[in-house]
Amino acid sequence: MGEALRTLLLLALGAGVLTTVGLGAGWWMETGRRLRRALKQSLGGPSDAEVMAVPQGRAAGMRFATGRVAVLWDKSAMGLVYDFVELDGAELIVDEVVVARVRRDEQRKQMDSIPKDAERVTLRLLFSDAQWPEFELDFWSPEIARTAAPGAAKEAVRFGRKWLSHVENVLKRTGGPLAMKPKSAQATAPARPPRERPPWEEDEDEAEAV
Repeated sequence: MGEALRTLLLLALGAGVLTTVGLGAGWWMETGRRLRRALKQSLGGPSDAEVMAVPQGRAAGMRFATGRVAVLWDKSAMGLVYDFVELDGAELIVDEVVVARVRRDEQRKQMDSIPKDAERVTLRLLFSDAQWPEFELDFWSPEIARTAAPGAAKEAVRFGRKWLSHVENVLKRTGGPLAMKPKSAQATAPARPPRERPPWEEDEDEAEAV
């Protein structure tokens, strides 16, 4: 009887440990946390502006101190890092219509009004890169709408307009011909396909500090 009770207690303890480990691993690998860790690692520190489309597994971030913009997809398994000089512009797309745009050496296309009931709000970043010329992610989508508060679509459009202002300021800081190359290309690898296992997934110690 005593031996059976000890066995049951050990089994219960083991099940509790496995449950705790499983919950911890699920928390650590949650898509939003993975994307934020990856942005920090790829930008060389916390981003000054970032956006995450968790249902899509996509994110984008900027860090002004390092002059970098990073884009991630496939839940951070894939991504690219650009220098600011390679950022060519951005577009805000509402229900498949470009409602606002900033481009290098072009006058900004201003948004006339903020839609209240948009079904999809998308940010498109444009780069001077033949292989990877653009990157899109949704601020608002039917998937996000299922769990969002009423009126959140309008706020998504406002957030998109704010991102266009970030891009516009970057373009002003890096004015000049697009042919100009950055002084150091160590953070610029858009011409190479992203690796399946990026370095930030291997450096658990640094990621834990996020």
